[in-house]
Amino acid sequence: MEADERSIYSQSSHIPGRVERLMVNFTGEYIKQGQIIAYI
Repeated sequence: MEADERSIYSQSSHIPGRVERLMVNFTGEYIKQGQIIAYI
């Protein structure tokens, strides 16, 4: 059984800094072009 991704509160970043707020909740969630996905 896999963990529910909506309850995981950490995300790796490939850039210097820290993700302050992640706007996408789970893998496979649909997003639109130009949509903000994270605040760094």
